Amino acid sequence: MCPFKWLSKCNSDPHPQPLSPENRGEGSLGAISESVAAPNFGELAAEGLAHSQESATLDGTVAEPILALQPVGTLPLGLFGLRSQAPVEVASRPTVLFQGQEDRPVMFFEWLGHFVSRAWWAILLAWIALLVTLQYVAPEVNEVTKAGEFNFLPSDSPTRLGESLLLRSFPNDVLGSSVVVVISRTDGKPFDDADNSFIEDDLKPRLQSLMPVDKQDKEVAENSAEQAEEKAKADDHPHETYPEIIRVRTPGSREIGKLLMSDDKQSALVIVDTSLDLMDYAIPKPVGAVEDVVAGLKKEGKIPADLKISFSGAAVAGRDICVAQERSAHSIERWTLVLIVVLLLIVYRAPLPVLVPLITLVIAIKVAMRLLAYAAKQEWIGMFEGIEVYTVVVAYGAGVDFSMFLTSRFHEEIQRHNSVSEALTRTIRGVGPAVLAAAGTVIFGIGMMTFATFGKFHQAGISISFSLFVILCAAMTLTPSILRLMGRYTFWPEMPEHGVEFRTQEVGLFSRIVRRATFHEESHVFWERLASFITRYPVRSWLITVLIMFPWAIVGWWCYDHVSYGLIASLRSSAPSVQGTADISQHFSAGLTGPVTLVIEQPEIDFSSSAGQALVQELSDKLKEQAKVLNISDVRSVVAPLGFYHKLDEAPAGGTALSRILRRNAQRTSTRDYYVGEKNDSGSHATRLDIILNGDPFARESITKLNELEAAIRKDLPEPLRIGKFYLIGSTASIRDLEVIAGVDRVRINFLVTSAVFLVLMVLIRSLPDSVYLMATVIFSFLCTLGVSYVLFYALDPVNFVGLDWTVPTFLFTILVAVGQDYNIFLVTRIHEEREHHGPLGSVRHAVVQTAAIITSCGLIMAGTFSAMIVGGELARMTQLGFALAFGVLLDTMVVRPVLVPAYFAWRARREQNRHRDEAHPPMPEA
Repeated sequence: MCPFKWLSKCNSDPHPQPLSPENRGEGSLGAISESVAAPNFGELAAEGLAHSQESATLDGTVAEPILALQPVGTLPLGLFGLRSQAPVEVASRPTVLFQGQEDRPVMFFEWLGHFVSRAWWAILLAWIALLVTLQYVAPEVNEVTKAGEFNFLPSDSPTRLGESLLLRSFPNDVLGSSVVVVISRTDGKPFDDADNSFIEDDLKPRLQSLMPVDKQDKEVAENSAEQAEEKAKADDHPHETYPEIIRVRTPGSREIGKLLMSDDKQSALVIVDTSLDLMDYAIPKPVGAVEDVVAGLKKEGKIPADLKISFSGAAVAGRDICVAQERSAHSIERWTLVLIVVLLLIVYRAPLPVLVPLITLVIAIKVAMRLLAYAAKQEWIGMFEGIEVYTVVVAYGAGVDFSMFLTSRFHEEIQRHNSVSEALTRTIRGVGPAVLAAAGTVIFGIGMMTFATFGKFHQAGISISFSLFVILCAAMTLTPSILRLMGRYTFWPEMPEHGVEFRTQEVGLFSRIVRRATFHEESHVFWERLASFITRYPVRSWLITVLIMFPWAIVGWWCYDHVSYGLIASLRSSAPSVQGTADISQHFSAGLTGPVTLVIEQPEIDFSSSAGQALVQELSDKLKEQAKVLNISDVRSVVAPLGFYHKLDEAPAGGTALSRILRRNAQRTSTRDYYVGEKNDSGSHATRLDIILNGDPFARESITKLNELEAAIRKDLPEPLRIGKFYLIGSTASIRDLEVIAGVDRVRINFLVTSAVFLVLMVLIRSLPDSVYLMATVIFSFLCTLGVSYVLFYALDPVNFVGLDWTVPTFLFTILVAVGQDYNIFLVTRIHEEREHHGPLGSVRHAVVQTAAIITSCGLIMAGTFSAMIVGGELARMTQLGFALAFGVLLDTMVVRPVLVPAYFAWRARREQNRHRDEAHPPMPEA
C-alpha cells in the first residue's frame, strides 16, 4: 500500500520500487516532481510530471499558488518503534504563505539553505563562541532575579502606597518578615515554671546571640536588667551573627508579651523579627539559624520532654517556597531532558537523531537565559525568581517540534539527492515557512503577556517570547549545521541511501500496538477509519465530541475565578511552615500570623496628643462593637497596645519603686513610638492600628471580610480624620490587590492573546469563518482542560483543596491557545493543499491521515515535556500547571485536531458539494 496517498491515486502495490533517475522528474530548486514513480504508475507519473512542469517555473514560484505551509511530508524515522522507514519519492512543491503572492518566503529560505549548507562550520563555531562569551560576560540567572510575590504589584496599588506611607512615617520600623517559634504542650496541661524558664532563660538568650552585638545590647537594655545575666549565659555558646535579625520577642517581653501566650496557657510563641522580605534570597540563612538553635538545645537535653516545637511565620513560609522553587527548577530541567530523550528514542529508534534537538536546545536555551540575565543586570528588563522553570519547559517543548520538522524532512530529502548540501538546502526551503509560522504564532501569542500589569506576567511574556525567538534562530541555523556535519550518519545505524527505500521492521509489542493504532498507513486501522467516519458523518462526529467535552467546559467556566492565593497552600504538607501554621491554629487566632495594619495620615492632628488619641479610641470602640460581624479578633493601637482584653501594667512588679516607674515609662514610650509615627516629609502625622482577624489571612473569605472592614472604617472614621487618607496593608490586603490586578490582567491577556493569534490565522489562511472557528476550538479546549484539572485536584484532596493556584489559568490560556493553534494551522494548510488533488471532501480525509504522524508525535513530546513539572515540581502551582498543560496539549492533539477541526471542514465541503450538485441539476419547472 502506498504510504503517501495524498500525492495521487496510488496503486495498491505493497512494495514500490526505488525511482530511477529518468523518471524522478527533478528540475530546478523551485520545482520537484509531484508524482510517485513506481511499477504500474506510468500514467500517473507522466500526469504528475506534466502538472509539475506546468505549475512551476525556474525561479521557484507558482503561477497560481495555493495555501501550502508544507509541513513534513513523511513520518519521522522509525516513529514509535518503526525502524528506518524512509519515504518513497514524495511530492514537494514551493511553499506559499499567502494566496496571490510571489514565493518570497521560499526564496529567503532557499538562500538561507544555501548559506547554511556552505557555512555550516562557521555557524557551529559562532554559536559555541557566543555561548562561551556569555558564560564570562553575563551573570547567572539567579543572580539577577527578584524574589517575592506582592512586590510585583504596581507601584500605585493601595498596599504599595500604604507601605510607602508607613516607611515615611515610621522610618525605624523595617517592613520585613518574622520567624515564629511555636512551643506547645503535648499533654494538654498549661505551661509550668520549667517551661517558662526554658523560653526566657535558654531559648531567648540563644536567639538574641544571633543578632549583631549592637542590637543585642539594645535588646537587653530595652527589657530588664536581668537580661544581662541571660546574655552572659548565651556568650558561652557563640553563634554566627545575622544582621537581618532585628528583634526577639517572647511571652516575657513587655510590649506584647501577654499576647504571645495562648488563653489556655498550653502554647506560647517566640517571634524573631527580620528585615528581609518573606521571599528574599537571603531569608533561608536566618531561618536556618533559628532552627539550628532549637536543634542545639534539643541535642543538649534542655527542651522539656512535654514540649513540642515547630516553626511558622512569613519568613519560614518564604524560606520553604524559595527552597522548593530552587529544587523544582533543577529537578524540572533534569526531568525535561530525561523525558525528551526517552520520547525521542521511542520516535526515532536511533540514538543520533536524538542528539540533534538536544544539542540545539541546550545551547540555545543557555544562550537565551544568559542574554536575558545580562539584560536584567543592565536593568533593561526584570526577572522574577522561578522564571527559568516556565521559560525552559515551553522552550524545550516548542524547540523539539521545530527540530523534528527539520530532521524528518532532511531524512526525506537525503534519499532523493546524492549531495547532502542539496538535501539540506531543500529541507530548509521546504520546512522553513512552516517552522516560521509555528514559531511566530507562539511568540506573538505569548508575547501579549508583556502588556500585563502584574510584574511576573509582564516579565514572563518577555522572557518566554525572547527565548522562543532564540530557539527559532537556532532551529534554522544550528540544527541544519549539525545535520550537515553528521550527514547520512544522522540516522545511524541504518543510514538512508540515495534512491534506496528502507523496509519497515516492527520492534516489540508496543511498537506494533502504536503502529496499528496511530500512524502507519499499511495498518489502515485507526486514522483512516476515523477520517472516513468524520467525512461521512461530520455533524454526528462534532456533536458526540462536543457533548462529551461540554460538561467539563462548564466546570472550567464556573471555576475560572475560583483560585487560591495562599502561599502555604502551594507547599506540601510536610513543609515546616505548614506544620507550624497548623500548630498555631490550635491555640491562637489564625489571623495572628498576618494582621491587617490600618495606617491613617492626617495633616493637622498629632496622634501623640490627647486629642489625637481620643480619635483613635473612638474608632477602636466602633470596631469593637462590630467585632463579631467583621470577624475581628482584636485591635491594637496607641490607646490599647495589647488589644481589647489586655492592659499595660501600671506598676510592673519586681525591683525598687524607681525601677518600676522607669520600666513603666519605657513601656509607654516604646508603645507610642510603635503606634505613632514621626512627622513625614509632607508635614503630615500618622498612626497605625493592628487589626487581627479570626480567619486565615490567605483565605478568600478573609478578602471578603477585608472589604467589609474597609467599608466600616470609611463609614465610622471620626470626622476630623476624614480629611486625611488611610490605607490597609498586610498579607490579606496585598492578596486583595493581587486578586484585583490578576483579574484585570486575565481579561487583558486573554483578549490580547486571542486577538494576536486570530490575526496570525487570518494572515495565514485568509478566511474569517475558518479563523473564528479555529479560535473557538482552542478556547473550548482550554475551558475543558481547566474543568478537568479542577475536578482532578479536588478529588485528590477534597478537604484542603481551595482552588487552582491563581497563576494557572493565565499561563494555561496563553500557552494552550498559542501552542495548540500550531497544530490546527498544520492541518488546515494541508487541507488546502490536498484540495487540489482530492476535492473538498477528500482533502479533509487525506489531510487528517497524512498529518497524524508528525502532529501526534510532536504533541506527545510536548505533553511529555510539560509533565516534567508534575514529577519535578514541589509546589502545587507547578504540579497543577504541568498537568493542565500536558492534558490540554493531548486534548488538542488527540481530539480537537483530528475530530472537531476536520468535522467542520467536512461539513462545509458537503454543503459545497450539495450546492454544486443543485446548480448542475436544477429542479425541473412544473408544467
